[in-house]
Amino acid sequence: MKQTTIAHTNNWPLLPKWTIRFINQLQGKNQSGIGSELEVQARKAIETNNDGLMVVPTDALDSATARLIVEEDVNSLKLLSHPVERYCAAVAIGDSVKCQFEYRQHLKILAPDVLDEVMDAVAENQRRIDAKDDRKNADWAVLNPTAP
Repeated sequence: MKQTTIAHTNNWPLLPKWTIRFINQLQGKNQSGIGSELEVQARKAIETNNDGLMVVPTDALDSATARLIVEEDVNSLKLLSHPVERYCAAVAIGDSVKCQFEYRQHLKILAPDVLDEVMDAVAENQRRIDAKDDRKNADWAVLNPTAP
């Protein structure tokens, strides 16, 4: 009988993978696709700011508020070292950059290196979206050969 969810560690008997992940987290070894709790909170802070900016009409954010949000987002981004958390946060910042001129201007002034990272993440995200769309279209063509 094949057990695909069983793993073996040094002195541990065969355990389910989720148990080993839990033990590793207790020992401070995070091997999952997300960062530490602090990093998750920092990313969520950036995403919350982005969500708040979505309700503001395009380019309607005032300069003082934009500066405060940019400073908060940059400080939160500095806490992120896990690549997945950093990428997700950069994509959220990229959405804010796209929608708010003042945000973009303050980010360019306060943290031009962050703006470069954000633009790279946005480009990578778009590449992933395009690749997914291509796969979906190819699947559709195979499943529906007579469709235009």
